[in-house]
Amino acid sequence: MAPANDTNLIVVHPVGRGGSIFIQSLFDGHSDVVTLPSLQEIYTRLDESIADSDASIDRFVRENPHLFDSRRGYLGYVGERVSGRFGPNADQDLRVSIDEFRSHARDLITSRGSACGAMGRKEFFVLLHLAYARSVGASALKETKFILYHPHSTQEYEVLLRDFPALHFIAMTRDPRQDWESWRRVIALRRGCDPTNLTALDCFFTAIEYSQAACEVARMAQRVEPGHFKALDLPRLHSLNTQAMLQLCQWLGLEFQESLLHSTFNGLAWMGNAATRRFTTGFDPEFKDKWRENLPTAEVEFISMLDYGAIKCYRYEDAPPRSAEDLNSLLAGKILSSLSSLSSHGTLRGTYVRYHLHEIKSAFIVLASHLQFRDSKAKYLRQIAGRLHGLGRQIFVTLLEIWSFSRFRDRDLPEMFRKLRKEQAYLESHRLSDDAFLTSENLSRKT
Repeated sequence: MAPANDTNLIVVHPVGRGGSIFIQSLFDGHSDVVTLPSLQEIYTRLDESIADSDASIDRFVRENPHLFDSRRGYLGYVGERVSGRFGPNADQDLRVSIDEFRSHARDLITSRGSACGAMGRKEFFVLLHLAYARSVGASALKETKFILYHPHSTQEYEVLLRDFPALHFIAMTRDPRQDWESWRRVIALRRGCDPTNLTALDCFFTAIEYSQAACEVARMAQRVEPGHFKALDLPRLHSLNTQAMLQLCQWLGLEFQESLLHSTFNGLAWMGNAATRRFTTGFDPEFKDKWRENLPTAEVEFISMLDYGAIKCYRYEDAPPRSAEDLNSLLAGKILSSLSSLSSHGTLRGTYVRYHLHEIKSAFIVLASHLQFRDSKAKYLRQIAGRLHGLGRQIFVTLLEIWSFSRFRDRDLPEMFRKLRKEQAYLESHRLSDDAFLTSENLSRKT
């Protein structure tokens, strides 16, 4: 029997800065779960039918270089994206031998036997995960109960539900006001400025993106099998600590293992991606929301109105309560004055341009922060070339956006919010059920 027939999927997705990488890192060490150190779409980039397995393996390697050298992906952007590298001293990178991976993948494909027929995308996806697990130390692994998959995108949901109809879905959530409080620190860190110097559009775009993610995830809750959806608020997850992982194990039918209390990737300690860039390798009992203390009242009011439905759907504090009428008042024309009240930088158009100029400045800061000046001249020049390629692309896209916005008319702004209004109405009318959340029940570690 092909291993894919018995392997189910756990899909993780964030709503805001909800800690989706954190929960992924906790499951990294579980013996019945395989996950890749990746947060991007992989599944739909595989062919539906694998005609030439060797060519498909080579393509997978080419398209996912970060899996074999963490410096080439999100987890390698120390300071900008993550707090540190890997290992007890935060001085290691994730390195996996491509040759070993290819060898393990070919062995698994050979062992499945020709009697299994043509290989489809689902089976190949599972085999790639097993081969990767073998390459990082699980040499005897022949099958697994779950693959934990973190595409960090909603684009694959349709295909994943079709191929893994019994999948489990974990939404890592954050109060939308706390999401902004966290993002403002991250954005300021990347730009090298104080959080109070951010533009109104930073706040605005964060709320819009939160709304989209919250709505997509709430729709997913209606589509998975009953009881196969969990929404985990990040501060509550930290507060419940071991009890949270015991509940998740009970929900998934997994044995509790101590590794679930520690953040790792490929078995090496991971330092996290906290907004403060403080090293965090597991649960923090002191972790809590800080938006009440740190956000200006105007920003709290603004986000509370924009994301009123999400606040109700995900059961966050609704004080003072907001409704569709509050959002409609913004859409009726007050949105421009609301943005102006959050910004001292003149017109909305000027604020937009300033926002993107900050993004270009941030890109230059990122370029400089990753150059290792002690390296040899040749290696140093290769670093510059690689970073300049990404920087040039970002500047080009940014300038195109500024040019596009130069033709923007203020009276067109309400059109941009029609989608938001629909999203928030949907969220208000589709509040998550009780069984989607963790409880305060105390479970034994033998559960």
